[in-house]
Amino acid sequence: MTDPRCSDIGDAGSEARRGSPPPMPRWVKVVGLVVLVAALVLVALLLLVGGEHGPARHAQAGHSGGVVPAAAASISG
Repeated sequence: MTDPRCSDIGDAGSEARRGSPPPMPRWVKVVGLVVLVAALVLVALLLLVGGEHGPARHAQAGHSGGVVPAAAASISG
């Protein structure tokens, strides 16, 4: 008997497919596209809106974030 994996009879394109990896599944392409679009939207929002980032965002209004100048510390202390 002959080995069916090594048969010369069959697809003409089977030799071309042997060396190449299998194609990427459609769900992988779709998930990759969704992640890419979400990342681009996030970057666009960060660039366009900007936002109030930094330590001053969490400070109370009118305060310098808990930093006391040295001159004020020596007077009160």
